[in-house]
Amino acid sequence: MIALRSLAVTTGRSIVPSFSLFESYYAQKGLDFTDDLIRFELSSPVSAASPDQRRALVVNALKYEVMFFAALQKLYDAAHGCSSEDQIRYSQAQQEWDVGAAMIIGSTQSAGSADNGDLMYNLAISHCSKFNTCDQSQSILTKEAKINQKIEESLYAGGYLLKSKACAGVADFAKRIENLLKVRKGELIRKSGLVTFSLTLCFNLQ
Repeated sequence: MIALRSLAVTTGRSIVPSFSLFESYYAQKGLDFTDDLIRFELSSPVSAASPDQRRALVVNALKYEVMFFAALQKLYDAAHGCSSEDQIRYSQAQQEWDVGAAMIIGSTQSAGSADNGDLMYNLAISHCSKFNTCDQSQSILTKEAKINQKIEESLYAGGYLLKSKACAGVADFAKRIENLLKVRKGELIRKSGLVTFSLTLCFNLQ
């Protein structure tokens, strides 16, 4: 079992090309990525935020930043291990790709459902109506975000190429998934008394 704490502090995230941008942003605030933010909110006895606000901040940080980079790290690690002559490392790479997919979609996510997932995949479903990026061929009860279809296609294609040891293609699909998932903003905002993450997937990708 992978502990969220270990995912929040691992140095392995540096394999993800966009991680340096987030690292620089938090460094400007005197923080070591999201881990410091979470630890402060969990341990600080006094805060200007309400308990509900602090809870929302921590939960969203875990779901949409910690898990975001953890998933991408697994995909890039898989691409890196694809070319290994060591059979154990190559087998590990196949597992890493599957774990990365699970971290994007989530274990509680049902196909086409907007109310039972917790991670990035469900975030896209929950907001596709607002951004007019739902798949209009699906019924309203089983709505699907177009972006998720592209992510699924890339996960399947990358997994297939990994089994075929077409490693350059695996790396290309890892990068494509990163671009599909890329967050436009990672800044905390306070609006109407609520602390929320201004985290928006690239919903405008068609």
